[in-house]
Amino acid sequence: MSAEEVAPVIEWGYQTLFEEYPNSRDVEYAAIRLIELNLARGKPVSSLYYIHWFLNRSEFDHPQREQIIQQLIAGMEGCDQ
Repeated sequence: MSAEEVAPVIEWGYQTLFEEYPNSRDVEYAAIRLIELNLARGKPVSSLYYIHWFLNRSEFDHPQREQIIQQLIAGMEGCDQ
C-alpha cells in the first residue's frame, strides 16, 4: 500500500480510538495526531475541537500539555479558515 492509501486508514484508527475508547491511555495521543492532521490540511477550525478536548481533559495531567498545545497552535498561524 502507498502512503496515500494508508493515511486515511491511520486517521480512521485515531478517530475510532478517540470516539470509541475515550478512557484509553492512548486517547490523548490520538487527539494530538488528529490536531496535527487537521492543521496539515489547513483546517484549524476542525483542530480546535480536539485542542479544546485536550485542554479540558481532567484526567490528563501531562506536564508538557501547554507546550504541546502552543506548538500545535503555532501551526495554525496564517491559516485562513
